[in-house]
Amino acid sequence: MKHTIILLAASLWANTLVFGQNFQPAPMFGTSGAKSVEILAGEDRLIRGQLLPDGKYLAAGGGYDSGCNCFHISLLKMDTLCGALDPTFGNGGAIGLIFDQRSSLFDMAVMSDGRILACGENAPNNYVSMQVGSVYRLNANGTPDLTMNGSGWRNDRFDAVSSGYNTAVFPLLGDRFCTVGMSYWNGNGGALGFGIMRYDAAGAFDLNYSGDGLVWYPAADLRSAETALFLPDSSIIAIHGFGPGTTTLHMAKFLSDGTLDPAFGNGGQMLSSVTFENNPYRRLRAALAPDGRFLIGGTTADALEQWVARFMPDGSLDTSYGTSGISLCNPTTGADYGLGLQLMDDGSTLQFGYSTTNVSLVVKRTPAGQLDAGFGTNGVLTIPALVSEMNINGGTMINDGSILVHGVGVWPAWSALIVKLTTDPSAGLFADLGPDTGFCPGSTVVLDAGSPGSTYQWNMSFQNLGTTQTITASSGGAYNVTITDAQGCTDRDTINVTAWLAPLTPQIFGDAFELFTSALPEIQWYLNGEPIPGANEEIWIPQQNGTYTVTETAPNGCSSTSAPFDVLNVGIVEPGHSNLAIQVAPVPISEASVVTFRTTRSEKASMHLHDATGRVVLTVFADRYMPAGMQRLTLDKLPDLAPGKYFLSLTSNSGRYTVPVVR
Repeated sequence: MKHTIILLAASLWANTLVFGQNFQPAPMFGTSGAKSVEILAGEDRLIRGQLLPDGKYLAAGGGYDSGCNCFHISLLKMDTLCGALDPTFGNGGAIGLIFDQRSSLFDMAVMSDGRILACGENAPNNYVSMQVGSVYRLNANGTPDLTMNGSGWRNDRFDAVSSGYNTAVFPLLGDRFCTVGMSYWNGNGGALGFGIMRYDAAGAFDLNYSGDGLVWYPAADLRSAETALFLPDSSIIAIHGFGPGTTTLHMAKFLSDGTLDPAFGNGGQMLSSVTFENNPYRRLRAALAPDGRFLIGGTTADALEQWVARFMPDGSLDTSYGTSGISLCNPTTGADYGLGLQLMDDGSTLQFGYSTTNVSLVVKRTPAGQLDAGFGTNGVLTIPALVSEMNINGGTMINDGSILVHGVGVWPAWSALIVKLTTDPSAGLFADLGPDTGFCPGSTVVLDAGSPGSTYQWNMSFQNLGTTQTITASSGGAYNVTITDAQGCTDRDTINVTAWLAPLTPQIFGDAFELFTSALPEIQWYLNGEPIPGANEEIWIPQQNGTYTVTETAPNGCSSTSAPFDVLNVGIVEPGHSNLAIQVAPVPISEASVVTFRTTRSEKASMHLHDATGRVVLTVFADRYMPAGMQRLTLDKLPDLAPGKYFLSLTSNSGRYTVPVVR
């Protein structure tokens, strides 16, 4: 079977599209929010959709293939996050079935075990033999359920000759099911009427129902079978179009035994004052409220505007809803068709449809039947056409607040179309490589795509880099990954990796009295390979002999380390290496600070105070003959020195001894 996925070009979604209430195409879904699927050759349109317990979306409809002059039913199942077709369903996520030359689908329901019921019409020779009501039962994977009638389908008439069709199907207890439809005349005779057919688990008529498995009521003015509601007590409200002239809403309520409910309308039937446009491709839709009231939506016959009406359990109009029971909406200048209907938990409704102005529509009404001003633009979400023509037949709002709509689009042929709209474009995105990063010389960086259990494809400049969750980047560039999760959803992300440069190798200058470096902050001085606490500035006064280095770290985290610089003679008495010593207390120095110094032999000596540049700022004494031993003096003539680092030096023929002090 032919199964072609058609990806809509992203350019179809113009940046200027405005949907209202910040609704916009969901970027994760299909291509730019839309997916078109050609299920079999020829046209395909989706008319029914249902959100499944596993979170997947099942949509059904049918199409026509001019090549074989035949009709088919079609179904697809997809993920609601990204629109990925479910590979366990049908032929790669979709299936088209031809049971007769004219196989049509008007309604769909899912049984508790996941099997699918559908109904519509069939004709063995297209229009020649005239249509009859059909019912189909499919396995959860979309294939015909051969336990039903040995084939998964059957055609039935309400009498021996009448044509007809079914517009509603309902699962019952014990794998039984029923259809609601109508009969009409053909070239062989027949009569107008409506009724119910009930089947057992094997697909045969349920003889416990009305003796033969069906009930039928004649109705001379019957124009169409539209839809039906299944109530908790197993009663059914069948909804029809009545004539002559303008099509008027007719309802009939069947009790569980197939008899008409005398408490409903007039002896079980109600001919409402509501009129509507009668079209086989634009049938009415209905929804049942928990309190027994029910809503019906469609298109008016005269002005061609959307309408929703609410009815009491007895079939009378609920005049508290909208205006005297009816809520009208005509948001465009063209004809606006109301097709799908969803009742929300809070009593509000969503109505789906399209306009002859080539836009699709989602209308939200409050529980009282007024347009919801907080939705879309004054209650109307207008969706511009993605393709040359786009007709929306229904949809649903899912738990995250996004909206799925289904219908038909022309690209390049009449294809099944599903569109997802969201107020949060980031919802569901799962590919995240994090912020741009880099690595220092001699290093690499590990890139992690996350999403364990997915499949991966890494690329850079069209080069395949691997299919693992993580890769190691050893060169700079734009790395991108495509991730496909277990549901078949695909997301992409790109990260820019930079091969960072390290700072220039710093140098150390100076001597045993003072070290300084060309490095810029951040700086760290080291002594014998160990960091010196607090040594983070360009100048460092050595406190002891050893091997000094300095490391500069750039803002990107890369660092460079200087060559070693050996200091051999700092201001510390080391036996056998120095004849001089100085000690100052207290520090910071002041006029009260006492200098204690010694020499090991009598000789001339000088003592000076230097600033950080080496300039002498105070001569304590010069060329004074000093006897060997310990001596003391007070710094009682300090000049007005600015706060900072200074050096006190004692110089003699034995050498020079310097200690750092502060002011």
